[in-house]
Amino acid sequence: MIFSVVDIETTGLQNGYDEILTAHIILTDGMNFIDEKSFNFKPKRITNNYHKSYEIHDITIQQTRGFTDKEVGLSNLLAFVPDNSVMVCHAKKVGHYFDYSFLFMEIELYLDKRLDFYKKFNHCISTHTLSKKFTKLKKRDLKSVSEYYGVVLDNHHNAKSDTHACYEIFKKMYKENRNEIEERINIF
Repeated sequence: MIFSVVDIETTGLQNGYDEILTAHIILTDGMNFIDEKSFNFKPKRITNNYHKSYEIHDITIQQTRGFTDKEVGLSNLLAFVPDNSVMVCHAKKVGHYFDYSFLFMEIELYLDKRLDFYKKFNHCISTHTLSKKFTKLKKRDLKSVSEYYGVVLDNHHNAKSDTHACYEIFKKMYKENRNEIEERINIF
C-alpha cells in the first residue's frame, strides 16, 4: 500500500473560490520514505483573501509569477502520485478533508479529470482524525499533534514543512497502529 502524504496552501478557505498556491507530497509505504515533490501553482485570479493568505504562507505576489500554470502543475501532480494511493493529510473532516476537497475541485475545474483523481487517491485519511482515536489530546491541530509525537514543525503554514510533520506523525501512528489504520482504509 502506498500513502501520499499531502499538504496544500491556498489563497483562502473557500473551496471553489480560493485557489491552491503550493502543494507538497511525500510518498511512503507507511514506514519508509519513497519520494517527495513540491508543486507551485500560479493563481488564476486575485481573491479578497489574497494579501492575508500570502502573509500567512510567506509567498509574495511576485513569487507566484514564476509558479507553474495551474493546468501544467496539476497534471504534474497527478503524474507523480501512483495509482490507488491513500491520501494522508492533517485536516478536520467537514464534509470532506480540506486538502482532498481542494485538490479534487481544482483537478476537476482545470483538467476535467475527476476519474483520474479517484484513480490516484482511492481513499483519504487524516492524522487529525487518527489523533482523536490514538491520543487523548484536546487540541488536535498540527502543532499540538506534532508536539505530542515529538515531531519538529519548523515553518508552519508552509506546504513542505507541514507535509514533513504530517509524514513523521503518520509514520509513528502507522508503526503503533498499523492494523487499525489499514482496517479503517478497507472499510471505505
